[in-house]
Amino acid sequence: MAPGAAVEQQVTTPHLDMIIPHGDEAAVSSTVEFPTGSRLHCCDVYKFSGHGKTAKTKRVTSYWIEG
Repeated sequence: MAPGAAVEQQVTTPHLDMIIPHGDEAAVSSTVEFPTGSRLHCCDVYKFSGHGKTAKTKRVTSYWIEG
């Protein structure tokens, strides 16, 4: 499934697998299931402007793996 096609589908089951914060970076691993039974595994990597609660998001890199 192409990422564009995944965006247009209804998600039946979202699952947040893991959140890993470390300093001014963080990673989130998740899986979503669609009505067709197909799954999309996702990893988002975040870079923040600092370590505090008011830090702004500088960059987000996303990886999608069908499976």
